Amino acid sequence: MPRKKRKGGFRKRTIAIVLGAGVLSGGLAFALTAERSPISLEKFHEKLRSERFRLSRVEFIGLNAVLAEDLLARAEIPKNVPLIDLDLAYICERVKSHPRISDCTATRLFPDRLVLGVEERIPLASVVNKKTGFDVNANLFVLTPEEIERLPQVNGDPQHALPLLALASEFQIEIQSIDARKPDDLRFQPRDRTLEIRVGADPRASLLDWLRLRESGLLQGYAAQEVDLRFPGSTVLRRFQDLTEGEKDGST
Repeated sequence: MPRKKRKGGFRKRTIAIVLGAGVLSGGLAFALTAERSPISLEKFHEKLRSERFRLSRVEFIGLNAVLAEDLLARAEIPKNVPLIDLDLAYICERVKSHPRISDCTATRLFPDRLVLGVEERIPLASVVNKKTGFDVNANLFVLTPEEIERLPQVNGDPQHALPLLALASEFQIEIQSIDARKPDDLRFQPRDRTLEIRVGADPRASLLDWLRLRESGLLQGYAAQEVDLRFPGSTVLRRFQDLTEGEKDGST
């Protein structure tokens, strides 16, 4: 049996344009109808450029050490501009020009908000006598006073200190400071002991020797000021006092 045509001809076609982010913020949802032709793109853009959809708020997500005012000054975001006319790629590039920002994403939240999600570089250590620190890629940036206080201090080239810092983190060795002025003769001071440890060409082997020495009990009998681990399998104590034999100076 042939299907009956519905009276009244063709149904009206409804074109619904929904911007998800805007809906989440209680902002933008259009339902536009047309008898036979869709709404023009020009008309749609014209509505998005109305006063209601102009930028009035900029929010940051992910900030920790960096101030929002610093990033706003770099971003060069025009005021009261329609959200649709914002160049999000350019804004993110400007935000990432800050030495401490490694990544940025920008999202329009209609009707009037721009949200910038940022990722800050995580400092591994501070540089001696400076207010800067560096991350796993030796990128330099300004630290907060609290970070300078708690992070290991590096004297010398950060690139030379990176392998030692990574291994110390892996072996859960807390470092107070590193002398990285000579790449073939790294020296560090552990946070829990007042002595200097010299590391060889193989930092992993040197730190494993240090862990064995630390657990052996040998250090309890000798007030050594220097431990030389440059030679695998051969530990040298220098400037020590043999507390078991009347504070005798020497090396072993």
